[in-house]
Amino acid sequence: MSQKQQRTDYYLSLGQSQTRKTSSMCRWAVCFPLFLLWRQLHRNHITIFFAHGVTDSRLPSSWSPLRGQLAADYLDRGLTVLARYYRFLSLDQAIEMLAGRQPMQPHGMVLTFDDGYRNNFSHALPILRRHGVPAVFYIATGHIDRREPFWYDRLDYALQHLTREQAISFCGQLFLFYPGNEHSLHATFAALRATIKADHRDYRETMKDVDTIAQTLENNAGCRLADCFEQDHYTSVMSWDEVRRASREGITIGSHTVDHVLLDRLSPPAAMEQLTGSKQRIETQTGMECRHLCYPNGNWNESVANLTRGCGYQSAVTIQHGFSTAGESLFSLQRMSFLDTPDTNALLFRASGLR
Repeated sequence: MSQKQQRTDYYLSLGQSQTRKTSSMCRWAVCFPLFLLWRQLHRNHITIFFAHGVTDSRLPSSWSPLRGQLAADYLDRGLTVLARYYRFLSLDQAIEMLAGRQPMQPHGMVLTFDDGYRNNFSHALPILRRHGVPAVFYIATGHIDRREPFWYDRLDYALQHLTREQAISFCGQLFLFYPGNEHSLHATFAALRATIKADHRDYRETMKDVDTIAQTLENNAGCRLADCFEQDHYTSVMSWDEVRRASREGITIGSHTVDHVLLDRLSPPAAMEQLTGSKQRIETQTGMECRHLCYPNGNWNESVANLTRGCGYQSAVTIQHGFSTAGESLFSLQRMSFLDTPDTNALLFRASGLR
């Protein structure tokens, strides 16, 4: 390619980039009044955002999960913009307002992180500290005690190291995995996860079958996530020392049950054991009362909500999209996912209720 052609291509790409930037600015100029209107309409509602893992793409790694995590840069950028329009609250403050025990502060927002990944401590906490934003870390205590990965991370790791095609049967459905085809792996893995979560058997029976699937995939791959789990910055979970340090820095430590189980798929005594066991373990390890629960996968029903209340929790959150409003049940609070995108305008739209 000639130097003249290279210069032409360069200026053409520069012009296209500028055009896209100008177009984005024009769209925001048009939509901004609508955002302000929606924000005002929902001023007395509380937005609860949730995320799972928080990653840093600059860190070296031999793999990248199919199940996405929130980029640390996007979290940092998002908090900067959200702080201009919203008031960050601790979950305790929000519960007092939702229960009517304190006046509602307009434009309230709460930040929550599910699962208890170590990267919440290593990547998210410094960003939260820098912005002065309180947050909740919901942790599955059994995974911290046993130092073992979650089943979906275990499958994810094995799938990406397959040495040959693998067929998996679950609940009468056949799932075919082809190594090296990321698009196909992503779609089929998402379908398998959805089918596992939709299984209506006792959850402990479901997990026995999942363990068999994991072993089959690991035999094919010739490796296991468990062998590198502690060093893996995507999937490792916090230690109790890190949990305590986060608690001392003002992070609220909530329960995500003992074993990250779907509570509505357990008998009441088994569900009670998960609720009380995790609560007591957190309180023993942190010296702080554990008052808040996150239902794994958002699965709950009225029986589970009643058990949760009876165990001494003051709130429980779901993954149902929406705002939290005064007067509603504190044991079925709605949340919104924190978008993994550099487009902060999209994040503002979501926070306001705009689709």
